[in-house]
Amino acid sequence: MAPPCSSIQFLDTALSCTSPFALSYTDLNQKWVIRKHLISLVQDHPDFTLSTDTFNHNDGSTVNLLNASGYLRVSKITPPIHVTIWLHENYPHMPPIVFINTSSNTLNQIHQNHPFVDQCGLTTSPYLQTWLHPGCNLCNLVHNLIKIFSHDHPFSYSSSVSTTSFTHPSLVSKREALDRLLGMLHYDKAALQAKAEEDIEGLSILQVELEKRAGVKEIHEILRKTRMKNEVTRRKQ
Repeated sequence: MAPPCSSIQFLDTALSCTSPFALSYTDLNQKWVIRKHLISLVQDHPDFTLSTDTFNHNDGSTVNLLNASGYLRVSKITPPIHVTIWLHENYPHMPPIVFINTSSNTLNQIHQNHPFVDQCGLTTSPYLQTWLHPGCNLCNLVHNLIKIFSHDHPFSYSSSVSTTSFTHPSLVSKREALDRLLGMLHYDKAALQAKAEEDIEGLSILQVELEKRAGVKEIHEILRKTRMKNEVTRRKQ
């Protein structure tokens, strides 16, 4: 399917802009790669729309970036996942920045302890963490996200989703095997941490109880010595 002309025109206009609102991509070869990757993305996923906006980095710096926004439909029984993919100012040598967009709908809240998505929606999949140009691109990224979320949907957490899917992987590819392995390790680590915290809490309660018992024993010993002293005094009298 050919990409819509509107997307191509939008990209050409945005990448050639030289006003104070110009995008933060400076290299001509970089712009060519960005154009190629985004056109391929909207060609494979027509629901995605392109736009530009200001992006705020964690260090406080701001840049003008391109982004692609659309829905990932991973299955018929789970809600679609609205994602925004920001192209870093050093793209493609730096990976894109992916956010899952949540809403006030409680069904679209990210479940706690997801292996690849934090509570703010920031997504850090193995594909992004091992991003390397020219082997990686936006189309493969979206395909990878769909694979990951089909096994562990960020909005549809259940114990069966996080354990059954990752415990019995169908090793279709090394990439998918790595994703599932890291998912398994994440949940195992979380379970061990929860057990350790439970044990620490139990030991703390036991320590308090022992201290109470030690205090009672000390009081009894003081009373015993006091009675003995009083008895000696009484006999002397």
